[in-house]
Amino acid sequence: MLRRKSKLENRDLVILGFLLLALYSAAVFYINKLPLMGDESIHYFQIRQFMVGNYELHHALTTIPGYNLILAGMGGICNVFSVFGMRLFSSLFGLAAIGVFLLILKGMRQESGDKMILRTLQLMFLPLIGPFFFLLYTDVLSLLFILLTAFFIIKKQHTFAGLMAILAVLIRQNNIVWLIFFLALAYEARFKWKINRSNIIKGVGEFWVFLLGIIGFFFFIILNQGFAVGDKSAHPPFSFHTENLFFALFVYFWVFLPLVYCRRHKIIQLFHDWKTVSIITIAAAAYFLLFHVTHPYNVFLTEDYMRNRILALFGINLWIKGLLFIPIGLGLLTLMSQKIKNQVPFYIFSALFLLPSWLIEQRYYIIPFVLFLTYRAMEKESYEQTLVIWFMMLVAIIFWIVGGLGIFL
Repeated sequence: MLRRKSKLENRDLVILGFLLLALYSAAVFYINKLPLMGDESIHYFQIRQFMVGNYELHHALTTIPGYNLILAGMGGICNVFSVFGMRLFSSLFGLAAIGVFLLILKGMRQESGDKMILRTLQLMFLPLIGPFFFLLYTDVLSLLFILLTAFFIIKKQHTFAGLMAILAVLIRQNNIVWLIFFLALAYEARFKWKINRSNIIKGVGEFWVFLLGIIGFFFFIILNQGFAVGDKSAHPPFSFHTENLFFALFVYFWVFLPLVYCRRHKIIQLFHDWKTVSIITIAAAAYFLLFHVTHPYNVFLTEDYMRNRILALFGINLWIKGLLFIPIGLGLLTLMSQKIKNQVPFYIFSALFLLPSWLIEQRYYIIPFVLFLTYRAMEKESYEQTLVIWFMMLVAIIFWIVGGLGIFL
């Protein structure tokens, strides 16, 4: 019988590191064979512009160009201009994110070494990230800064946490939601939600970097006249859309299918509570009334993107739309039955993070899903191992779709 490790040993880290480097190397060279995909052309153009001293922004660049400036700086220092070189630099952010994720698990000190390895493998093979570890997209660097924020929150180093959260906003401005989330967690850990004059004064002194980030973002919105930097018509400010909430639950069901199966008895028990029935009924009504695929990038780019092909199914007829609510409802029930640290604020801020987005895009779910992996209570080891294998199968299919069929996510 194998001995269960109570802590993460150096040998485990070495084996995990070799596995990670081997898989990363293979994936990097596989991805390098592909042409620029999706928004990569926008980011690569912007990086090259910065490298030659031209700071005019591409009209379709929607984010604050922190990602592009960092890669331009790395390329300038190393005298690298190629797509492969930039993809390689960007993939380093993924390696760093995995390392920080492991540090967070060690900092939480709640699990054995075996479970920490399983969680780390689940992040490595999380299908939602998949190719984005190796492409010119902002999401992995954004995730890295969010994870660094979570790490410094655990260490109660709030100044560094605030700085990392601000950097996350400079990569993707919707990360302002997570900045406020981590500020709320820090306040709760320090003052237990007790709001009074004394605690507020102490909080301002302790969390001033977070507050500086919120004030700075407020001025950015005023000066920029909205959230998106470019392509503003496709990303209107101060609008709210429920479609990403429902599609996130749909994606969650398929990505975490072994967990759904694992919690099947808990899900059945939930139906004995009238509150659960009421929530599912309200969710179903909202889904039929509010879920409409209307964004032009979802409607008119059906052949180029796998997500758009899936979204087209929701509009065939009401019967199919009704059938597609089954995985959505089961995903919601699984989350309701799931034990997760900071459950209520995490679900609230995840919803706030997704609601402003008109474009339905599974990349937007990367941070919520990774934080879910971080904070959730683990199931029996056999189910967790099955989840890793399931992730590996899905990632292999995704790489085949992207690389073999030429269809992007």
